[in-house]
Formats: sequence, C-alpha cells, structure tokens
Amino acid sequence: MSKNEGPASQLCIYEFGSATFDESAFELRVGGVAIESQPLPLRLLQCLLREREKVVSKDRLSDEVWEGEVAGTSDASITNAVRKLRAALGENAQFIKTVSGEGYRFTGPVEVAPARPPARAWLDLAEGMAAPGREQFILKRKLSEAQENYEVWLAEDQATGERRVFKYCDQADLLASLRREVKISTLLRETLGDRPDVIRMLTWNFDRTPFYTESEWGGDDLAAWADLAGRLQAMPEATRLSLFLQIVDAVAAAHSVGVVHQDIKPSNILVWQDGDDLRIRLADFGSSRILDPKLPARFGISPRYLTDASGATGASPMYAAPELLEGGPATLQSDVFALGILLYQMLVGRLRAPMPSGWAAEIGDMLLRDDIAAATQRDLDRRLDSAAELGRRVRGLAARRAAAEAEAATEQRQRRLAAMEARNRARRPWVFASIGGLGGAALLLALYVVQLRQSERALSQEVGTERTLTDFLINNFIAEANYQKVGRTNMTVADAARAAAAQIDQVFAGRRPEIRATLHAAMESTFSNISDNDRAVAEADAALAALRGVPDPDWRLIATTQLTASIALLPLGRLADARVRVDSAEAAIAHLHPKPPDLEAFLLDSRAGMASMSLDLPRFVSGEEEAAKVSEPPADVPGWLRTHILLSLADAKRMSGRMPEAEAIFRQVLEQQRRTFGPDDARTGFTEVVLASTLGGEGRVKEGLALLDHAAPVLTRALGSDNRRTVLAGLAMGELYFRDHQFARAGESFLRVAASLAKAGWPSQLNLTTAQQNAAQSYWAAGDRARAETLLRQILDELKGDLPDSSPKAESVRFDLALLLLEEGKPAEAPALRRGLKTDILREDEPLDHWQARLDFLDAWLAVKEGQLADARRLLATARKPIEAAKDELIPADVLSSVAQSAQANDAASGAR
Repeated sequence: MSKNEGPASQLCIYEFGSATFDESAFELRVGGVAIESQPLPLRLLQCLLREREKVVSKDRLSDEVWEGEVAGTSDASITNAVRKLRAALGENAQFIKTVSGEGYRFTGPVEVAPARPPARAWLDLAEGMAAPGREQFILKRKLSEAQENYEVWLAEDQATGERRVFKYCDQADLLASLRREVKISTLLRETLGDRPDVIRMLTWNFDRTPFYTESEWGGDDLAAWADLAGRLQAMPEATRLSLFLQIVDAVAAAHSVGVVHQDIKPSNILVWQDGDDLRIRLADFGSSRILDPKLPARFGISPRYLTDASGATGASPMYAAPELLEGGPATLQSDVFALGILLYQMLVGRLRAPMPSGWAAEIGDMLLRDDIAAATQRDLDRRLDSAAELGRRVRGLAARRAAAEAEAATEQRQRRLAAMEARNRARRPWVFASIGGLGGAALLLALYVVQLRQSERALSQEVGTERTLTDFLINNFIAEANYQKVGRTNMTVADAARAAAAQIDQVFAGRRPEIRATLHAAMESTFSNISDNDRAVAEADAALAALRGVPDPDWRLIATTQLTASIALLPLGRLADARVRVDSAEAAIAHLHPKPPDLEAFLLDSRAGMASMSLDLPRFVSGEEEAAKVSEPPADVPGWLRTHILLSLADAKRMSGRMPEAEAIFRQVLEQQRRTFGPDDARTGFTEVVLASTLGGEGRVKEGLALLDHAAPVLTRALGSDNRRTVLAGLAMGELYFRDHQFARAGESFLRVAASLAKAGWPSQLNLTTAQQNAAQSYWAAGDRARAETLLRQILDELKGDLPDSSPKAESVRFDLALLLLEEGKPAEAPALRRGLKTDILREDEPLDHWQARLDFLDAWLAVKEGQLADARRLLATARKPIEAAKDELIPADVLSSVAQSAQANDAASGAR
C-alpha cells in the first residue's frame, strides 16, 4: 500500500492515546472496544500512521486510499472520509491535523510493534454454498489453490446460469497481489480494450473478509483441459501451434503496453470452446510488472502495487527465466523464456514435463527446434526480444520451411558441385602440377642444347670435314625442335625428331659416347616437349646407356637426362620410377664441384613437383620456395629457369589454396612474357591458362573464362590440339565451365580433352580415365544421369584391358557407378559393383578419410533394397556422422536422410503388419 509494504514488509500494531490499530486484522479499537467503521476511513488512518509527522497531500491520499478507481477523487470525498475517521477515533481525533491548502498529518506519540499474523484459518467454503459477498452465485467447483494463500472457485448465477471465477483470501497481508491484479486488469482494459484473450476483472472486495476478486469464466486451465481424454496428444501439430499462437498473441498484446505477466504457465491459460474453434484466455496478472511507471498515471490509475522493482517474482520455477531465479527484474524476455518452455511442452504433448538437456531430439521440425532454442537461451543477448517475434517465427513456418528447403537445396547443390570438383582435382593432381611437371620439359631442352653446343667442339674434332651433318643436326633439326626458340611444335618436327632419333646410333657408331648421349638427351627433351613421353623415356635410357662404362662420364649430362626422364614418367603414372631418376640425378650432381646453381635449383624443383603428384602440398610449396631462393640473383641461373621456378611456386601456392599469392606471381610472370614474347606466344598463352585456373579458384570464373578464350586458340595454333599444354587449357576450361554451372559445356570440354589424350598417346590410361570421369561428373551435375552412366560404363570397359578390377581407378569408378545406379532406382547391378571394394585401395585414387563410411552407406542402401532393415540401421548409425562431417556431396544430406527414413518407415510398416 505504501513504501513500507511489499513482499518483505512487516505489518504493525500502532498504539496512540486510547486507540490501537492492527494492520494484520485491519481493525481499530478505542478503549479496548472494536470500532465499526467503513474501510475508507481505516485506509486513510493507515496511510497517515505510516507517514506520521509528515504532511500527506490530498493527491497522495487520493492515490493511496481510493486505489483501483480510474477517476480522480474529489476534495469532498477526502473531507468526508476524514470526518468519519475522527468520529471513529473519538477523543483520539486530536492526533489528526489539517494542514490548510495541503493535506493532513498525524502528529503525536505512537508506539509501534510488529503485528502477530493470526493463525491460518481457511474459509469454510464448500460446493453448493452461496459465494461470500455475491450470494446470488453458488460455488460449483474449487479450481485451484495458489501457494496455500488463495482459494479459486467456479460459481454460477442461480437465475441466469452465468459463470464467474472468485479468488478468495482471508488475510489482509495477502491483498497486494489481488490489488495488483485488479489494477493490471484495469490498465489492460483501458489500453487494449476488451480483448477476448485476456480475462476481465469484474468486481472485487478489499474492505472486509473474505477478500476476493471476481472475474469472467474463461474455461478450464490448459493443463486440465489437455489431460482430459488425452486431448493434446491426440491433437495434430498444426492445431497445437494454432493454440500456442493465441497464447503468444495475448502475451504480445500485454507486452505492447509494457505489462510483463511474469507467471506464464498452463494453469494461467484458460481454454474454452467457441463453436468448432478453441479459444484461449490469459489469466492471473497478480505477479505482473509494469515496465513504464508513468503509464498507469496517464490513464488515471494509481501506480501503487504496479512498479515493484525488487526483483521478486511469483513465476513458477519450471517456467522462470534464469535471470528471475537469480533475483533479477522481470523483462519482456522473461515471458519469452516461459513461452519457449510452453512451446516445447505443447509439441511433445506433456504440459507438466520439464525440458531436459536432450530436448531437441524430441522435436522433429528443425525450424521449431531453432525457435524453442532462441526463446529459451540463457544469455539475454541471444534470446528472442519479444513474444511478437516468436509469434512471427511460428506463424511463418510454412514460408520459412519453403525458404529453408530452397536454400538447403541451393547450398546442397553448391556443396555437391564443389565436392565433385574437389574429387576431380584429387583424381587429376597432374593437372595442378602442370607448371612444375611440364614447364621443365622446355627448359631442359635448352639445357641440352647448351650441352650439345659444348659437345659440338668435340664433334667437330671427331668428324673433321663432316660439317654439313653437324650444321643439319644443330641448325635445322634441333633448332626447330627447340620450344624456347620458336614457341611451337608440329607433326613435321615430330616426324623429324623420330627419324633423327632412330639414326643416331647408326650414324654416330664408333664415335665418342658423349656425343651419342648428348644427341639422345636432346631427342629426349624434344619428345617430352611434344608429349611423347614413352619415347622421351626411351631416349633417356639410350643416352644413359651410351655413357655406361665411360671412365669419367659427363655428370651434368647424366643429371639433366635423369631429371628430364623423371618429368616424362609423371604423366605416365610412374611416380616411383620418377623418384628413382631424381635420386640418380642428385647423385650425379654430387660429383660436380662446385655444385651448379641451375642444376641444384632444378633438382629442388623436380622433387617439389613429385611432392605435388603425391598431394604432399606442404612439401610442394616449401620445395619450390627453396628452389626460388637458390635461383635468386646473383646466382648463375638463366632467366628462363628462374621464370619456370616462379611459375612452379605459383602453382604450388594455387594447389594449397593460397590463391591471392599465386595470382600475384602469375601476373608478374605474365606481364614479363607479354613484353618479351608478345601476347600470342605459346608461353604467354600457357601462363594465361594457369592464371585463369587460379582466378576460378578465387570464384572469379568470368575473368578466368575470358583469359581462356584467348589462350586456348593461341596454344592450339602454336602447339597443336594434342599438345600437353593445349590439353591442359581444355581441362582448365572444363573446370571453369563447371564452376560457372555450365555443366553440359564442361562435359563437352572434358570429353574433347579425353579425345586429345587418347590421340596423343602420351598420357597413361589413368589420365584418360580421369578426364572421362570429369565428364561423367559434369553430366551428372547437369542432371543427365543416363549420359553419366554411359560414360562410367565405358570407363569400366576400357579399364578391363589396362588395369585390374582391384586397381584404385577401377574401384573408384565401380563405386561411382553403384551409387549412381541406386540414385537412378536401378539397384540390380549395384551389389556386384560393390563387391570387393576396399578402403585402402579407394583412398589411393581419392584421398578421403571417410571411405569406410561411404562403403557402409552403400551397404546400408543395398540392405534397404533387400529388406534387411536392421542391418541398414546398424550401418547408417556408424556411417552417417562421418559423411555429414565431410559434407560428402556424392552422398548429400537429402539422399542420406531419404535412405534413413526408408529404413525407419519400412520397418514401421512391417511392424504394423
């Protein structure tokens, strides 16, 4: 009632003169005799005693004594109440002083002692009795007791049958909550009008026991209603959500005028039948709080009992927000927390159930899980701000589901495409090691020309006057095959190379072995440069054979020959043989003192290139960085070798995902090549190819395709359509078309590459198969599963004569085809394709950590098709998490969930039968 009253206040007994006023009994005695008095004079006395020796203004008395009234109290009403109080006090009226123009003051000695609350004596109420204070109503049913302080009864008018709800209490110290509820009801009615979803307070009695409030009947409380015949559990989810939204709307309406309910729970939510519809009403604002203390005054309502900021709460612990349990003040978000708990309970159909730690597993709808989680966050910064926001989210479920499905489909498609591209990259590391693995062929030809020119003097001494032959070999043939000189090759040069290579041992039989070795080494570089890798390796072996047995061989020539051979072996898939050649080259270089910086740099570059073929990207980067450091000026390293190493380093950074660094190096080299060789030189064109691939990796696909549109024709004109670098341009173009979602064009590009690889004869079956797989992946992404299936079957047919069924490539293609057939609904061949697949072998083709989970999923899908549902569930239990963690787009989330649901749904159907 005043600042002295509240949850922690102490009711008192005041003694003055011959009078005694007991707050707990709300009783005045004079000379030991109880005085009959109306409530208003006693309220006025209580106010003056609590503010004794202070002037209490008429406005203050109007607010404190005439609480609950909307209109202001007149001076006449106050004067009349003071007159009646003085009459009741008799000789003690002298203590009440009038302060002219201001108000009244209690003055004089007062003894104050704590009141002893009377023993709890519940009203003797029973069904069939007349409602105390409203005798025309008959008590029908006791509804509830709140903390053993109140009795709540349903009563019915004997004449009209109209129903009312009465809340009774018999103690004056319990009136604060009832008065708060009355004032909140008044405020809501004044601000919101008569809303059907908020219980209206009709009358009340705070003057004499039993104290009570009377409100309209709003139906059974939600918990009791839900329990009857299992109504809530039998209700469809959509109906539950519709009912919940009515609750949210009522709370949001209260929030809109700054009222925090603070005790939202099923027993304070009433349900009634309105024809075929269910309606709710929000009840019991006795624990509510007003956020804006000025709001009641704007509607002429006393703010007394409405703005207690002590942090005390009447909220039930199950629904109380953490900040309330910790003693903090109630806010709009406190009600949101309770609504989140209630939403969970309504969805699971158990209104009295606490929300356990693993609650999310019980909510099937992901969006509703998100809503509950957002409403019940412990951290206020992360909790939803308002009931209105929660209502918007739940009311918009259909649109959100559609948007989420569309977004998930788009994201899933993007992830699947990215995964396909990643898988293709893993299957064709030789493409990404192009700079390190292929650029060396051109630079080694230059190294060998130097060697040949150094041997020219020895050749001249040996043959004497046979200058014509020397001029032919050096100036006509080798110069034409020198890529560094002319930047092109063609079949005429290739034919000349093959013819000349076949005549070396015959024409120079009996000559110094160093000369034959030098010529074979030159042919080795030439064949490597025109993508004839088998012949390049054969020429390397011929060069080394010529030097075998030479007492003091040309170690530099041996080193360069072995390094060139290692480069030719890489696209043939013979990594182990290439490693042996590099080791031999390193041993040869060890014989040279001092160690030539150009060979040392090239050796480091070769080892780095092999690391790239093993997908050891850290060693690839560090190796090329070391080679670049060795080749820096003032080291005696030719400029073209330094350029080659820079390109290899950029390629290493690109493969490692360091795209901006790679792009910077590629652009530096490209600018230099354009100045030196011109824009239409093959060397310039190939740098544009690798730069385009790098831009694609940065998501700048259109820029990359623009570069390729220039580079591909340049390489075709200069080198021919079957040259290695032209093929690599086609691969890059396929990749960028794929990134640009031009899947059909990507498939066409990869198929053209496969045709060139087959025609050129330099790639291994592995590389040809990889290009075909890229095409299959592209058509699969384009939705042309029939063409993808045809390609995969073609690959398997072609592999039969080249690779065993247990080879990594063959197993990889079998897995892809089995998965594709299951996805197409054609499972008949899938078991045979699955049989014999092993994770360790598959990992050699595609280095994934979750291959076992992939195979388990494949087995689970097959088990579903065969009706072995228990086996399917067991396999899915171990496979699902690794596949989801890897975001495997060959097994996307929708496919994974579909298989899991098929197992569960079919199992349920079997159980029903």
